[in-house]
Amino acid sequence: MARIAYGSMLSRLASDQPEKVALVCEEGEITRRELDSGANRLARDFAEQGVGTGDLVSLVLPNGLHLVRAMFACWKLGAVPNPLSHRMPPVELARVLERAQPRLIMGSPSSLPAGQTTLDPSHEASAHFPDTPLPE
Repeated sequence: MARIAYGSMLSRLASDQPEKVALVCEEGEITRRELDSGANRLARDFAEQGVGTGDLVSLVLPNGLHLVRAMFACWKLGAVPNPLSHRMPPVELARVLERAQPRLIMGSPSSLPAGQTTLDPSHEASAHFPDTPLPE
């Protein structure tokens, strides 16, 4: 059985059935094409922030579209998503982030390690980033 990366699998599913619903959550529903396109753009945005293969990206986000899209963006780059509860007590979260040393944090923790690159929890990648699939 051949192995396939999660990010590549999403692109294949989006190519096969682009209008099929991929995710339903409080924010609404999103198709496979929309999820894949958004994850491709966000992956390129993450790459511009310095994220690469093997890098840890801490995602301090509630369950939902932004979390799922960000996880796929990480996988598309070969980065490691590190989902953390947005409800974690600030002192505990600060310690986890200090120990993890992520390349990027997406979310809005109240206290961050010095010099840490962050994106807002509702960050949307700019439309200038291509939404085409990334190479494996």
